[in-house]
Amino acid sequence: MQEIWYYAYGGQNEQITGEVFTDGSGRTFVGWSEGCRAGWGIALMAGQRFRGIAFGPVPGHQQSVPRGELYAVIMALKNGMLPMYIHSDCMMVIDGINNGKQWCLHPTRLNVDLWRLLWHALEDHGGVSEDLTFTYVKAHQTVEESFSRFGKKGNDWADVAAKKGLAKHAISPAAVSCHEKCLEKVRQIASWIGNTQQLVEERSPDRQQPMSRRLRDQTKRRRQRRFEAREATAGKKPAPRAPPLDVRQRLHEPMMKMNYGSVDIVRGLLGPELDFQE
Repeated sequence: MQEIWYYAYGGQNEQITGEVFTDGSGRTFVGWSEGCRAGWGIALMAGQRFRGIAFGPVPGHQQSVPRGELYAVIMALKNGMLPMYIHSDCMMVIDGINNGKQWCLHPTRLNVDLWRLLWHALEDHGGVSEDLTFTYVKAHQTVEESFSRFGKKGNDWADVAAKKGLAKHAISPAAVSCHEKCLEKVRQIASWIGNTQQLVEERSPDRQQPMSRRLRDQTKRRRQRRFEAREATAGKKPAPRAPPLDVRQRLHEPMMKMNYGSVDIVRGLLGPELDFQE
């Protein structure tokens, strides 16, 4: 990766050592990953005294804020001199260093290429020690939230440096305008599709009507009664069934009922004086 450096406020005359604050900044576009840009920044402090900043764009095709955070730490380690106390407002960087090299260099780790550069630079200084520490500092904190004006001032200057680095990696306004017009057209088409789908569903005869509250309560009580009935009969033995009828009995029984019924009908028509011999 080609290193591009810029200095401001006396940073070119200062050595990267002592209290060092790092930060990353980025700009993203919805649906346009090629237009994303990122920058990194380093702020140098000596107690309450501000010494200068260094910044630059993040190289490579992949551009994101986490890559800007990692690249700022890499640049501080590669060009710094012990003792160096690095402060970052990115918890990902602090957790990665605390979890160790094996965790950071896992093949499925996001931005593993920058993690590899970070650990190479870190091992060139002998690893984490009393002269090389990493501390988390909250980003964009107010004076009331900060425990020390030193941490807030350093993080604010690092944020300024990262935004200056992002400005060095800006995209042309014509490309941004073209993307915004295309995105607006996509939103209009999506809105038309959604409205059309809603009209089709409203006019469809097969559309299920929403269940009323009364019907919903009745259905709930019916399910509850079924559940209670199953629970009540869970431990009981099933009632014995009647033995199956013989085939002859099955055929003869309906015929007997039909004959007896026919005799009653005839007796009712001809009178009770007609005696049938059954």
